[in-house]
Amino acid sequence: MNELIQPYLETIVFALISVISTLVVAALIELRDKVLSWIQSKTNKEQRELLLKISEEAFSYAEKVFYQSKGSES
Repeated sequence: MNELIQPYLETIVFALISVISTLVVAALIELRDKVLSWIQSKTNKEQRELLLKISEEAFSYAEKVFYQSKGSES
């Protein structure tokens, strides 16, 4: 009986995980939009440009660290 139920349970669990992950991504997109609008309302153009430069540098640093750690694993 377990062999009969197993494929259906796997399909249901996979569908639930897919729905939950879709909802999480949608919530993150909504949160991102709210954060961006808040930042825009609370900062002037120079401050936004500075934030952009800082975030670009942080992303660049994160990429560098990621690729260096991948190289040391090989």
